[in-house]
Amino acid sequence: MNLNNVVTSIGDSAFEAANLKSIKIPANVEVIGGSAFINNSLSSVTFEKGSKLTEIRGSAFSGTTLASIEI
Repeated sequence: MNLNNVVTSIGDSAFEAANLKSIKIPANVEVIGGSAFINNSLSSVTFEKGSKLTEIRGSAFSGTTLASIEI
């Protein structure tokens, strides 16, 4: 899944149990909310070059099969 470049935050539980396998986080995202991707089939997360990420809140990636994160 690719998110739009205008997204600056991903809310709490935004993609809970959404059956995502991979996601590309736009550079403009500054905050990933708590449990944002909980209980997904995520195996990879990629952050765009120039990422402005400053915070990943608790349990954001809990319950996933995450094997890699590329920043």
